[in-house]
Formats: sequence, C-alpha cells, structure tokens
Amino acid sequence: MEKIYRNQIFFTIACVCASLFWKSAPLSLSILFGAVVSLSNLWMLERIYRQILLGPQNKGILFASVLGKYLLLIGILGISIIYFNLHLVGLLIGLSTLIGAILWTTVFNGIYSFRD
Repeated sequence: MEKIYRNQIFFTIACVCASLFWKSAPLSLSILFGAVVSLSNLWMLERIYRQILLGPQNKGILFASVLGKYLLLIGILGISIIYFNLHLVGLLIGLSTLIGAILWTTVFNGIYSFRD
C-alpha cells in the first residue's frame, strides 16, 4: 500500500505540473482536490478492511462505517462541485490518479517478480 500512496503522490504532482501549462488555477486546484479525495477514500477503505481482518466485528457497525464513508465522499464531492465551482475535467483527472498509481504499481511489481 505504501507504494500505491507514493505513486499516487507522484502522479498528482506530475498532473498538477502538466496542468500549469494551461495557466488555469481552477484546473490545477481541481486536480489536487480530486487526488486528495481519492487518497482519503483509499485510506478509509484500507481502515475498514483492516477492521474486517482483525476479527469478528459487529456487522451493524461495519455497515454504518462503510455507509458513512460513502455519504461523506458524496457530500464532499457534491458541495465542492456546486459551491466551489471546481473544473470537472480536472476533478476527474485528480480522481483517476489513484487508478494510474494502482496500475503502475501492479505492472512494476509483476516485472520485478519475474526478474528474481
């Protein structure tokens, strides 16, 4: 997981630097905001899975934590799009940095496992 976090930060920095080419502050901030939201989503998901793996948990509490996570994410994204007037393409690019980080990590872990 640490590699995924590191690669997502790398992709976020690369996307924000590339967006500076268009000299659009809303685009750069939207990419950064989307990356922070996807990184926090991954962190919350990892925390929930660790609770599941630690042992028997109350299913009601587990359901409430998953539901709360998704409601919080929907609320944050909805409020930020409506009130802060974020650039939607930038937000999608920022949210997709997690997918790029997962693919990058998977490919390089596969390459390095064949080398050994």
